[in-house]
Amino acid sequence: MIKFFRKIRQQLLTENKLSKYLMYALGEVVLVVIGILIALQINNWNERQKVKHEKEVLIKSMITDFEISRTRLESSISQIDNLIYRTETFLSLSYKDNLDIPVDSLKSLGSAAFDIVTVEPVLTSYNEAIASGKIGLISNKRILGSIAEFLLAFSDYKVHYDISGQNYY
Repeated sequence: MIKFFRKIRQQLLTENKLSKYLMYALGEVVLVVIGILIALQINNWNERQKVKHEKEVLIKSMITDFEISRTRLESSISQIDNLIYRTETFLSLSYKDNLDIPVDSLKSLGSAAFDIVTVEPVLTSYNEAIASGKIGLISNKRILGSIAEFLLAFSDYKVHYDISGQNYY
């Protein structure tokens, strides 16, 4: 292909057809520019596809983390409900004069008041996204607002948890 174009160029120059040579050169420049523009478009498309893929991976990873967090939270709520039931049972039995319940059972019920249930969400994907700057891939303000709301609620929980722990001791 290169030989073909070289022959055309040499032939036009040897025949002293300068205007045709300039048209040929201009056409060659236009072809090169069109090729560069096509290559840039392909590159831009590839970059958009990569960003789209990174965004999908990030969102799926964050969804997985939040589902695990929800499962942990549901388990903790169940444990807390059990502790409340045991504590209420202990308190209601402690006011009775005639106890037909063994001391070991009372100890077990009473210990519920001193058990601690912690809740720790999984924030691995979110923290990685913040650290790497990929959180900017999420453009949906509702999702970002929900994440911020969740983090604020968890922060409040941590403060209350720490205060209750200090009051306990």
